[in-house]
Amino acid sequence: MAFNVDLNLGEFNKIPDRFNNGEKLAVNQAMTEMQQFVPKRTNALRQSATLNVSGHSVVYHAPYAKAQFYGVINGHKVKHYTTPGTSRRWDLRVKGDSQKMGNIEKAFVEGSKL
Repeated sequence: MAFNVDLNLGEFNKIPDRFNNGEKLAVNQAMTEMQQFVPKRTNALRQSATLNVSGHSVVYHAPYAKAQFYGVINGHKVKHYTTPGTSRRWDLRVKGDSQKMGNIEKAFVEGSKL
């Protein structure tokens, strides 16, 4: 019994670029999904969100972003957020929501053209 194997590696070189594109779209989608969980008093923190230069992570440029994200200010835990449904570690709230994670995965698949 004999068979032929046709190995086409023409698309193989494009895999890293496709993966990077998919990752950028997934991070952008994650930033969108996280918006509703980011504390909002004047909307400055939500509006300061951007992708970093490489497009692999979300950066919040507001001076108090780190304190809000970790929920600790001067060694004291933040207990009251001004907007209902918002709190610290808004990334984990998205991670725990299967529908939002599904949207992020879908963005990755569409961006990487899998």
